[in-house]
Amino acid sequence: VAPSPAGTDGAMALYFEQQLEPMNLNDFSGGKPVGVDVAGKLVPAVLKVGALVNRGLSASSHYKAIFSWLQVLLGFSCTFILVFDGRGRYAPKAARAHKERAADEARDRDKATRHDAAGETNAADKLWERIVHRPTLHDLVSFTQQVCSKLGVAWCVAPYEADHQLALMAGRGELAAVVPPHNDSDLPVYGIP
Repeated sequence: VAPSPAGTDGAMALYFEQQLEPMNLNDFSGGKPVGVDVAGKLVPAVLKVGALVNRGLSASSHYKAIFSWLQVLLGFSCTFILVFDGRGRYAPKAARAHKERAADEARDRDKATRHDAAGETNAADKLWERIVHRPTLHDLVSFTQQVCSKLGVAWCVAPYEADHQLALMAGRGELAAVVPPHNDSDLPVYGIP
């Protein structure tokens, strides 16, 4: 085993290619649940309405997108448990990654505001759609949890990040498999199924 230095930026596709195995969710029918890192759907849904909500305008298509995605999940013959990221900052990431993301968002927000002021809507939209509007994300998380409860889909909130919670559950044999966000997950590093 070769040790890997901290940080996997740029290497994630390699991890996914080497360690993840594409399968059909129906293969897990009647067995243990399949864990899902739900942030992989929630964050992109919020980013799609970023140009509206970051300008203080109303939006609702992100709710419909998540509801449709949940209906697709329920079409498979296996059971699921959705894992949400906790709101706590994961200490190893907080020192650098979260600060860098906050700085990037502040820079993009400043540029987008200047583009809006200049009437350059298209340029502003591209930037607004890279900035996660936190109140909208928190509202979508709450909405998704309520819909899951109504539909009978199990869910839990990780203390920090869903990746780590799913890795723990898989390592304990509580899950048949894990569905990570596309090319954006620490799961392959843990070597879980």
